Amino acid sequence: MVVLTRECSAIIQRKVISDKKEDPGSFTLPCMLGPLSFKNSLCDLGSSVSLMPLSVAKRLGYHKYQACGISLVLADRSIRLPTGMLEDLPLRIGNVEIPTDFIVLRWMRNQQIH
Repeated sequence: MVVLTRECSAIIQRKVISDKKEDPGSFTLPCMLGPLSFKNSLCDLGSSVSLMPLSVAKRLGYHKYQACGISLVLADRSIRLPTGMLEDLPLRIGNVEIPTDFIVLRWMRNQQIH
């Protein structure tokens, strides 16, 4: 037996396939990290890294970071060097806890997002 894809089955059965929906892009999600609660954490940054402001890392009690040896290239092609990395922090989303590695980065608290 060969299982056909949805698209192939639709062609054979002469069915109309609805157009593929566009990627919605980034979205926000409430989460918790230790005692801190975040109502609007930005998800799907498309960069395969989880970023944490240095100020949040300090509020969580972290003052020593692992070297990470990477540089971050921003959309305007400027380069930022992270403070370091925190590994396997328990990020809670709903009732699920996910061990997450964070790149810790210093940035201005009141920096505008455009």
